[in-house]
Amino acid sequence: MTISQLQEALHENNIDEKTYLILPSRVIEGPLILLTSDDNRWRVVENDRGEFVIDQVFDSEDQAARFFLKTMLLDPTTRKHFSKANVRSTYDEWQAEIDPLLVKYGLQQKQESR
Repeated sequence: MTISQLQEALHENNIDEKTYLILPSRVIEGPLILLTSDDNRWRVVENDRGEFVIDQVFDSEDQAARFFLKTMLLDPTTRKHFSKANVRSTYDEWQAEIDPLLVKYGLQQKQESR
């Protein structure tokens, strides 16, 4: 997955642009951030009040973009116009909604019918 494909997937899935930054010039507090490092590696970070709650390093753009997309898709609060009413009442409801997206983007294998 390329950065361009990642950006398209984020847009397709109604992810709020305020919840992430891609290739910014500096790390700020709050959103999930995708960066390149000086050693040609990729980093996904999230800084919460000075503490990195996510800080993953990847050898390829593909690995970083996939991790970034999966992290965004799994968090319902990243959607535009999110409200508590958007939170599914059960885990099964959430899985039924998110699993097809993860399969679509190659982030999870298709589950066999139960």
